[in-house]
Amino acid sequence: MAPAGWTASTSTTGTAADAVDDDASTRFSSGAAQAPGQYLQVDLGKKGRADRVVFDTGSSTGDYPRGYTASVSTDGTHWTDVVTDAPGAGQFTTVDLPHRQVRYVRLTLTASAGNWWSVADVRACTDPR
Repeated sequence: MAPAGWTASTSTTGTAADAVDDDASTRFSSGAAQAPGQYLQVDLGKKGRADRVVFDTGSSTGDYPRGYTASVSTDGTHWTDVVTDAPGAGQFTTVDLPHRQVRYVRLTLTASAGNWWSVADVRACTDPR
């Protein structure tokens, strides 16, 4: 799924749109140390099937989430947690989805860290089956 028409929002002061602008040289950054409750929400523009969503820190490889919960929604109101309190593991945070229809994906931090949280690129992928 291409990021054309996607939008993003955040609970922080960072520019969420930089995570979905299809330009890896820009990035969303929390602008402060990571804290539980900070989130980045991506609206894929329309409901569709996604098998995984990948959040890429780009060149800010130390700015990955130290802990997170991933939630999905088709309407932006009713949410389902698909990953709960998972540890971050580096540049790529991959959220596997069980072949579901989604429109919104939200990553919410569950752990603190001195590093900022950065996302240069978000990608939604489907497996050809």
